[in-house]
Amino acid sequence: MAPTGRPAALPGLAHYNPALVTRPMTPLADFAPLPGPCRAAATRRAPAAAARPAAPKTVEKPETDTLTLTGRPWNVIVHDDPVTLMGYVTKVFMDVFRYSQSKAHRLMMEVHTDGKSVVWTGPREQAETYVTKLQAFHLLATVEPSGE
Repeated sequence: MAPTGRPAALPGLAHYNPALVTRPMTPLADFAPLPGPCRAAATRRAPAAAARPAAPKTVEKPETDTLTLTGRPWNVIVHDDPVTLMGYVTKVFMDVFRYSQSKAHRLMMEVHTDGKSVVWTGPREQAETYVTKLQAFHLLATVEPSGE
C-alpha cells in the first residue's frame, strides 16, 4: 500500500485506476427482470420425454425420377511432328495410358501416317490431364470435344 492508503499503481501502467479495482461488484439481483416474452422463454421448461409423442417408425419418401447427366466425351489427339522418334512415341503411350506395346505401336503408326490420331476418349478433366502429361514428354497433343 502507498502512504495514502491506496494500493500503489502497477509499474508500467500509467492508466491504472485503483478506485475501479477496489469498488465492490453489483449483485445481479439489483438488475431489472427481463421484459415480457424473453422472461417467459427463459423460465419455460422443456416437456418431459414421456409426454412427447413417439416418432413414426417408417418414413415415406416421395417417388422421384432421377436423371444423371454426364458431360459429353472429349478426345485426346496427338499430332505428328518431324522430330520425335517413333519408338519414343510408342514408349510414351505405354507409360501415360498404360497401353500394350501393340496398341501403342498401332496408335503411333496412325499418328505417323495420318498426321494425327485420337489416342483416348473420356471426361474432359481426365483428357486435359493426359494432354498435359503428353506435352510434358514434348509431344504435340490437344483436347477436342468428341463427335458423339
